[in-house]
Amino acid sequence: MAGIAAREQKEIYACAADVFSSSEPPMGDGAPERRLLPLGSCHGLGLFECRFGDTNSLVRRDWFLDRGGFDERYHVPEDWLFFARAALDGVRIEVVPESLYWYRRALGTRQDFGSRYEKDQSLLCIYQEYLPPSLRGQLAVLIGKTRYSESGRNWVPPAVPVLSDPDVVTYPAGSVLTNPDVVTYPAGSEPLLHNTGMVLGDYVLCHRHVHKPGHCVFGPQYRLAVPSLLEIRFFLQCLAMDKKHRGSMVSIDIYDQQSASILAIQHLTSKNLYSGHTWYALTIQGECHQILEFRVYWHGTCDLIVSKIEVFSSPLDQHLTTPAP
Repeated sequence: MAGIAAREQKEIYACAADVFSSSEPPMGDGAPERRLLPLGSCHGLGLFECRFGDTNSLVRRDWFLDRGGFDERYHVPEDWLFFARAALDGVRIEVVPESLYWYRRALGTRQDFGSRYEKDQSLLCIYQEYLPPSLRGQLAVLIGKTRYSESGRNWVPPAVPVLSDPDVVTYPAGSVLTNPDVVTYPAGSEPLLHNTGMVLGDYVLCHRHVHKPGHCVFGPQYRLAVPSLLEIRFFLQCLAMDKKHRGSMVSIDIYDQQSASILAIQHLTSKNLYSGHTWYALTIQGECHQILEFRVYWHGTCDLIVSKIEVFSSPLDQHLTTPAP
């Protein structure tokens, strides 16, 4: 790679690799299980899988440092994001069509970390920076349709966490979690229910000319182990709307099944949704006897994507202060 870089003077060079999975190093003349051949600046395919190259690459040092190096804030391997940004910026990733190293692939390595949903969300954040606002929602729909097709509609619900407190009751439609905790429910996942809209992978899409108004997302049956302060974040994206409509377009609320009452609610109008925010939060003090649902009601006056609901919880006693004597 250094020899080619001396002649070509480009920023990034990647190469092929031979794959093995045993704990012992491969023999020098052994046949590989398969060969990884990167494609370089394939930013279209790079949204779904990393075919740019690998960390075993050659990058011009001053250019790498000027760009800030690797960004480790996301749920995607940093080399994947680095190559994706470079390709989207128009940089040509040169590929040496020769296998120059062995690559061990085994269970429990970095490729297995994080969920497919988290990786899609991270990549979506990067790619949407390069699109006009009018196309960002369509990109989210594209990912949702692709994942929905890949899954073959055979969705397996995640296992309910095992709790150390044997007195906590677990409701079959959702999860009971110890505190403090953060739980993410993809909008299209099975713990959540849907009365309107279309489930596309992890997303729920509501279209004005296709679907009837109603609850597009509601649930799960969520109960706390101890009294807690809850912040519920609803991640929404409006694709199109009638800006002249002054009433509620979307309503988000927290509903208690036990008392049949709404504990918190917010009505979102065109002004709220047009501001560009992607998440909206409600906060309550949750009690152990409550059975909570987090609901999104769509009024049928805009095209909407619901991507996920996040629950942030921490024991209430952490937020209480004792007056000084």
